[in-house]
Amino acid sequence: PAASPAGTLGTALALAGTPATKAPAATAPAASAAGAAGGTSRAAISKAALTAISQSAGSDPNYYAYLSAAGGDEVVEVNVAAASIVGTFSADTGEGVAAAPDGSEIYIAETGQYSVLAVNPATKSQKAIEVGPYPQDVAVSPDGKVVYATVTGGDTGPGGSGAVAVIDPAAGTVTGDIKTGTAPRQVVFSPDGATAYVTTETGIDV
Repeated sequence: PAASPAGTLGTALALAGTPATKAPAATAPAASAAGAAGGTSRAAISKAALTAISQSAGSDPNYYAYLSAAGGDEVVEVNVAAASIVGTFSADTGEGVAAAPDGSEIYIAETGQYSVLAVNPATKSQKAIEVGPYPQDVAVSPDGKVVYATVTGGDTGPGGSGAVAVIDPAAGTVTGDIKTGTAPRQVVFSPDGATAYVTTETGIDV
């Protein structure tokens, strides 16, 4: 099945449906809600939160959720049917996360860096795609042929970035920029992929 939105939990959440032959095995135990002070964000994700993810997506065993955990340098991979964490990906303040429609690639906006990480969830391989300073969100078009990343920049006022980077996922490179208002934040595609909506520090650009 194709990826579908499921709201927001922590910082950001993406769902991906992958064929059973490609989906990673759900062998790792769920993270404990308890942990030492200053522990990882993974330990802070409660069973109740995992159950909420599961209930929002249904019981299809081929669905995996990718959660950008607030306050941590990682994105966690959740087996939706089992409501359990099965893996993690390292990311420097990864705030935005989006999945390709076929689940073959996960894109993470590294807000602490200048790049978007393209991650293969089956092999765990990663590729950094440089987009500009402090990308905050990322979105994949419904057909999977283009990825947009909001480039927030070093300032949120005059002088900050005013662009959305356009990524060719097949090549893994930036092909251009779309000018927006100052400090673009979130981006989302319409269901038909014809329009993208970008929130900025001052409003919404279409």
